[in-house]
Amino acid sequence: MGKSTEQRRCHMCGQRTLRREKRPYEYAVSHDGRPPVTIHIPDLDVIVCTNPDCRPEHPDDAIIVDDAASWRITQETYRQLGLLTPTEIRAARARLGLTQQELQQLVGLGGNSLSRWENGRVYQARSMDTLLRIVFNVAAAREYVGAARNGMATNEERRFRHQYLDAATCATPEVRKRSRFNPKTFWQPSKVA
Repeated sequence: MGKSTEQRRCHMCGQRTLRREKRPYEYAVSHDGRPPVTIHIPDLDVIVCTNPDCRPEHPDDAIIVDDAASWRITQETYRQLGLLTPTEIRAARARLGLTQQELQQLVGLGGNSLSRWENGRVYQARSMDTLLRIVFNVAAAREYVGAARNGMATNEERRFRHQYLDAATCATPEVRKRSRFNPKTFWQPSKVA
């Protein structure tokens, strides 16, 4: 087991004057091509040097962010960006009884994206976060996405499409007939040559 905080030496002054303290913490993060957002954590538990003779060039140089503080920063970043946290993604997937591979296939992910999201290594895009929330909370959406992935269209799915299109376009069936909008081709995947 590693040394306790009190037994470790400060990396700046070399003294055994490290203590745990709660300090405000903030940093800027860019996500999804949007302007940077400042993440505020009012009480982050960090390790600091209490030696009055320890004078680093910048005050933050004497602060050590350990694994627990790093995980808290990650969790707060997800929350303040409005994204599902890794823990929430893992719990929702488990609640549905899906493996990572099954959920990846359901929402059309490739590689290890879901694993990276569940371990907090990569932030999911807002569009994928929205899709995950829908899939996790709406049974009809899971059925619809599953059928669409398998190329099947049930009567229920067709009704769902038309109800969705009516709400999404705010148009009555008569207005859609007069317009050039064709719901039959709107839902078909584009063909890549």
